[in-house]
Amino acid sequence: MKKFSEFLLIGGLLTLFMWMSLSASREKSPTFDEIAHITKGYVIHQTGDFRLSLDASILPQYWAALPLRVESLRLPPPQDPSWIRNDVIDVGRQFFFTLGNDVNKIVFRARTMMVLVAAALGFAIYLWSKCLFGITGGLISLSLYAFCPSFLAHGSLVTTDVPLALLMLISLTLLWHFLNNVHWRSCLAVSLAVALLLITKLSGLLILPMAILLFVLRCSLGPKIGIPWRVSASQTIGWAGGTVILVVFFLWAFHGFKYSANPSDHHDPIAGPGQGWASIHAAPGIKTGIFSFAQNHKLLPEQFLYGVAFMGQDIKIRRAFLNGGYSVTGWWYFFPYCFIIKTPLPVLLLLLLALGAVLDRLGSPGSDGGSKFDTGVLKQVYTSAPLWAFSLMYGASLITSSVNIGHRHLLPIYPPLFILAGSLSYWIQTRRRWMAPVVLLLIGFHIVDSVRIRPHYLAFFNQIVGGPREGYRYLVDSSLDWGQDLPGLKRWLHRNVPQTHPPVTVFLSYFGTSSPSHYGIDAESLPGSPDIDHLNVRRVAALRGGIYCISATMLQSVYLSAMGPWAFPYEKAYEKVLSKMFEWQQAEKNPTDLEQLRRKYGEKFWNDTFIFFDHLQFSRLCAYLRKKTPDDNIGYSILIYRLTDEEVRAALYGQPAELVPDVRVKGMDQWR
Repeated sequence: MKKFSEFLLIGGLLTLFMWMSLSASREKSPTFDEIAHITKGYVIHQTGDFRLSLDASILPQYWAALPLRVESLRLPPPQDPSWIRNDVIDVGRQFFFTLGNDVNKIVFRARTMMVLVAAALGFAIYLWSKCLFGITGGLISLSLYAFCPSFLAHGSLVTTDVPLALLMLISLTLLWHFLNNVHWRSCLAVSLAVALLLITKLSGLLILPMAILLFVLRCSLGPKIGIPWRVSASQTIGWAGGTVILVVFFLWAFHGFKYSANPSDHHDPIAGPGQGWASIHAAPGIKTGIFSFAQNHKLLPEQFLYGVAFMGQDIKIRRAFLNGGYSVTGWWYFFPYCFIIKTPLPVLLLLLLALGAVLDRLGSPGSDGGSKFDTGVLKQVYTSAPLWAFSLMYGASLITSSVNIGHRHLLPIYPPLFILAGSLSYWIQTRRRWMAPVVLLLIGFHIVDSVRIRPHYLAFFNQIVGGPREGYRYLVDSSLDWGQDLPGLKRWLHRNVPQTHPPVTVFLSYFGTSSPSHYGIDAESLPGSPDIDHLNVRRVAALRGGIYCISATMLQSVYLSAMGPWAFPYEKAYEKVLSKMFEWQQAEKNPTDLEQLRRKYGEKFWNDTFIFFDHLQFSRLCAYLRKKTPDDNIGYSILIYRLTDEEVRAALYGQPAELVPDVRVKGMDQWR
């Protein structure tokens, strides 16, 4: 009966988690990366072509696309330029929105596969915590996970972050088991897990230094609890070499034992603007000789090898926003800051209480009056070594990273913390049971936080920064605004935009790769995602009074030409380009004058000028809007402003709402 009750509790929590995550995601459009990931997976299934998956992460896409394998979905024809460019965004947008495929069915089936991965992660968390702290500890850990807004948001998304967290936890578990039970079966298991980890996301390469750290811990701590390392030095080298060989074998197996990323085996298929082996060998910051040797001797599948080489490039420039500041080189404190404001306050307090439980247990007097840091406690510390070792090492890697685009990169940190939070069971099961109501109350508040933010889990911010309504002032991009709220915007427009003659003008600046028109949104386009700017040359939008729907990422001018606060150099450039636009408008009155103007400067000059002016004009408007409180919001990620003609003119041509002396973007000189 006890086992049956445990099964019901665990099954109920995981089922509830899957329902909460998947049902909430049905109200959301595909996020920025999902169109690319789903398209990659379907292409691999149907054609065996890996050229769209240049980051080496193929397992999540392959898994998500399994239900689509039997579908007769349309892809762009092979002669389409997007294939030649390896432009997965363009291929994906055609696959989703222009070829007649059922978008809702594609996304729902793919997300259903991903929520199974998230449920498996929850079960792994429970098993680990139960092993360390018993059933009570396991239930506490699973409850923290099942109601965590970040995992409810990302659990059903077709991305690499949750699969990475699961495979990292499994790999470390099997690695620790292997180090404590050296055997061919444990070697085979850990090799398979590590190979799966490496084709999930290349940050899984961190498993190598973690393996070295765990080996050191095994050899240093094991003898203290009666588990000496009985394998000789030569045998240790042999087992390590055998594991590496098995990992490489599995990598080849996952790629069908074919070197070329192109199913037709034509060499150097990885090409395109800014891509291909030529760009890799020309890039600074990597040992090109190593990759040339590996490429020439085909030591690894080309798609995986290219992904490692691409990641090894000197990638130090990435646009980022944090609490009103801008950078292209990142901040060491970006992820600690994300952790503090994106983790529910009750969870932060519970983690502190869990630490207190550990310290209290370690400091409790034993029967001899001394410290109770006995063999039993040391064994528990030893058993949990993979968890805290991983947390410290992975956290250190994030602190040194210049890729500060989203809280989601922190997700692998949470499972070990949730597991270690199972130590809260100590407060419930010992003489200090007066702490039990505090623990249960905080778990209850955690559940309330989760219910209150539903279905906008991605937009969760805790009370330290004023909750989700204020989130856009602190973080954007995939921490808040990932292109997910087009259905919500459509519903809002239907309810709030009156049918008048002439109609109210709606302007939209959308940060994402989905198609607003697919969702029935009729709006004039403002600058949006930089990844799709090249798909159509912009012409200057005549901005006037109306309803402005602005993605939070675009409001903060992260990806605009005028990045950051509106500055004096931007104002001077704006004045200069305004004069060119006035010259164009004057010439438009006479076809002959217009043709002469075209010839004088060239078509490319004017196309670039239109785009530049569009960005500068919009950046100046955003500077004005940042000083205003939004009239409404859609899922906290798309902000709504109702502006009159006078307000628009003041924003575009009046005194700038903000004007700093210099461009305030950390690392801007290095970028230039």
